[in-house]
Amino acid sequence: MDLGIDVSSSQHLHITPTLKLGIQIMAMSSLELQGFLAGALSENPFLTFAEEDGGALKLGEAAFDEVPVRQRPSETGPDPFASFELRESPQSPDELLDTMPQRSGSLEQSLYEQLCLELHRDKDLEIARHLIFGLDERGYLFIDTATLATGLSVTQDHVEWVLKKLQTECTPAGIGARSLPERLIAQLEAVGDADPLARHIIGTRLEELADGRFARIAGELHIPVAEVKEIFERLRKLDPNPANMADGLRRCILPEIEVFQQRGRWKVRVKEGAFPQVLIDQALVDAIDPSAMDKASARRMMALLHGAEGVIRAVDLRRASLIAVSATVVDAQAAFFSEGPTGMRPLTMLEVATEAEVSEATVSRIAQHAFLETPRGTLPLRGFFTSGVGAASNASGEDASAVAVKQAIQQIVDAEDKAHPVSDAQIVDALEERGMNVSRRTVNKYRTALGILSRSKRRKY
Repeated sequence: MDLGIDVSSSQHLHITPTLKLGIQIMAMSSLELQGFLAGALSENPFLTFAEEDGGALKLGEAAFDEVPVRQRPSETGPDPFASFELRESPQSPDELLDTMPQRSGSLEQSLYEQLCLELHRDKDLEIARHLIFGLDERGYLFIDTATLATGLSVTQDHVEWVLKKLQTECTPAGIGARSLPERLIAQLEAVGDADPLARHIIGTRLEELADGRFARIAGELHIPVAEVKEIFERLRKLDPNPANMADGLRRCILPEIEVFQQRGRWKVRVKEGAFPQVLIDQALVDAIDPSAMDKASARRMMALLHGAEGVIRAVDLRRASLIAVSATVVDAQAAFFSEGPTGMRPLTMLEVATEAEVSEATVSRIAQHAFLETPRGTLPLRGFFTSGVGAASNASGEDASAVAVKQAIQQIVDAEDKAHPVSDAQIVDALEERGMNVSRRTVNKYRTALGILSRSKRRKY
């Protein structure tokens, strides 16, 4: 056996607790940050919220109430978050079921609370919890009722009865359906519409009805065309995706940045009360004498103090980065605020990162949950990052934004003669007249993304 020494080099990536905390805070929404800080204050006695009369020490303090476009986050130190991603650990179904009734503000909690008013037996509520957990992001039920019945030792009819309560007695109506026809029928039942003809047409001829083939349906069912059109108009008032109605229950939006116009220029400023002011409790720092403690207690106090300083620095860096990114985005998309969606120009995160002097990863994290309060409504920051459309260009020769092209397509379709809808080729010609050179394939792609049906399906007979 030969003995020897082997020398090799390798690189290892080590994420410190401070860096990990900074990454987490950078990606938080405003409400998530407030919840995190509330928990941090309950665990760390050195942290406190600011009071109007002062009396506490804040690290990295800076005045950002009204921010010019060129403001940089460099006052809080360099941006260390260049290439790391935050992933939350998955939660098991059992944990979700156990905590569902306590998840404040969620769609699941709202549905469960509504069913608690309708169902009074423990077994019914147990079935209801499993059904609610079995909803996908669109509000459809993806679990099999027969399998659920076997697992809970109840009959399938019992599960179906609870499911019917979920579909028709809860808001939004139609939640928990297994198909589009079942969802529409449940919404009709929820408003007391028990028309058997409407149910029959939804269950057997929904596609033909959506295509506007009223005469064919009327002829095959031996009913007047006007009756088919009346059913169609009733169905148009229903929502094929009621989970969208519950977005306000799923997530509460709290914008942190306000966009306003001053002397012809668009600027940003921090919304009052949007950023929690977290401070070091200087009175507690002054009252502690490490020399009077044993070594273990002194080390623990210093660890808590350093931890509190790390939280404040991370919050300050997030605040400064959000302001710098928002200001850069608003400056780049000024035409949008003045002209509307047609003024949106292509903008990438790399462009913003370069201008704001932060990393592209930081821009991505900041934009993930940030919202701006603008004269055109409360808008997600990520919505201002749009791609250019290949050969599409505007009158100035610059690439046209995908948002601007989509807006133009929507306007063209809205203005069409419903008896003779425009084709994709005609939309291409209309866009060219507006100075946008877009291919027919791109028009088809954007029309589909906007939820606009094909020419034949838009025609009204």
